Amino acid sequence: MPKEEKTVFISYRRAASRYAARAIFQHLRQESYDVFMDVKSIASEDFARITLGEIAARAHFLVLLASGTVDLLEKPDDWLRIEIEHALKFKRNVIPILHSGYIFTEAEPHLTGKLRKLKKLNTLTVSNEYFEAAMDRLCSENLKIPVYGKLKSTAEEDCQEVEWNIETAAQEHAPSPEQLTAEDHFNKGYQKGVEGNFIGAIMEFSHTIQLDSQFSFAYAMRGAAYGKLGKPRKAISDLDKAIQLDPQDSVAYDNRGYVSYNLGEYRKAIQDYDKAIQLNPRDPVPYNNRGFVYYDLGEHRKAFQDHDKAIQLDSQNASAYSGRGTVYLLLGKHRKAIKDFDKAIKLDPRYATVYSNRGAAYGNLGKHRKAIEDYDKAIQLDPQEDSAYTGRGYAFYLLGEHRKAIKDFEKALKLNPDNIFAENKKELAEEALK
Repeated sequence: MPKEEKTVFISYRRAASRYAARAIFQHLRQESYDVFMDVKSIASEDFARITLGEIAARAHFLVLLASGTVDLLEKPDDWLRIEIEHALKFKRNVIPILHSGYIFTEAEPHLTGKLRKLKKLNTLTVSNEYFEAAMDRLCSENLKIPVYGKLKSTAEEDCQEVEWNIETAAQEHAPSPEQLTAEDHFNKGYQKGVEGNFIGAIMEFSHTIQLDSQFSFAYAMRGAAYGKLGKPRKAISDLDKAIQLDPQDSVAYDNRGYVSYNLGEYRKAIQDYDKAIQLNPRDPVPYNNRGFVYYDLGEHRKAFQDHDKAIQLDSQNASAYSGRGTVYLLLGKHRKAIKDFDKAIKLDPRYATVYSNRGAAYGNLGKHRKAIEDYDKAIQLDPQEDSAYTGRGYAFYLLGEHRKAIKDFEKALKLNPDNIFAENKKELAEEALK
């Protein structure tokens, strides 16, 4: 029977769980556990190596789960996913810790591949009100489970870095009740944002900020929510504050770039996307977003390169395939465009714009019936998109079905009175009926 081990690795996502992780770290230290918790951004290969090395060197692996944790777990290069898979590979005692009112069943759709094993593990729920009771159970039950996987020693060249992380975490102040409550509100806000309830999300993030004015992630997420609600100035103000508090937050730069893009401030957007990529070159999102800006600026080669890079980093990114397909469409490479649109639709069948763009590609190849099928689907998904009515109307016009064409052009003009193409083709269809 293996001996009881008192070595622990805490895996967490900073935005959602840094205070909960710190509280657990400090409690276990008081109980004489040797605990590792990283306290700086995963940026260098050295630090990635050290982190994975410490998982192999420790018997128990605690992974903190909350609403703001799980949605990225489906991505194969997500760092939290990599840590969990590493712990499972080395047969560590993996303990999912649920906090901020999180329910484990909500995580299950995100637990794909090797992470499905988490569904069979015993979880531990930690709340602010009953924190001590949860820690008693953790120490008396969960951490008593023997570990059969062989523990590896920390590499000699990494010992100094490991000790620095441990001492830095140990010297941090214990999180206050206000900070822990702020984190709960943050995770509630995150979940509301995922559900599309941006007003509710803003309310929760505002509660977070009232309790902890230094919670940079709350400013970043509230700024993103303001952007979704069409309040760009409030969004920019919050994102400026988030970056002021944490100049290394690549997501805040990406979100600010997105708001600037929607304001038509393309060069400002590119500057922010450049910075986001500099801070986190493995994140496909800012590459993809920058690609759309370059497309609108007419810099199509750069747009293609950015969408292509986003696909290299995340082969499941529907938006990136859509973006690259749109560049192919503009360049007259219609079959390649269709191939990318097919992939985007397979990944996200609710993507109305992609159906409309694929319809345009089919139309350019003379396949007008297939084009109409795609425009029908685009209109079904988004009845307010004038370009789908315009495209379908033009397909009907080319097939000689002028009354149907006129009806679609009229709908397009009702949605967008400035649609000159629809207006011109409507006049031609009317002439053809005379």
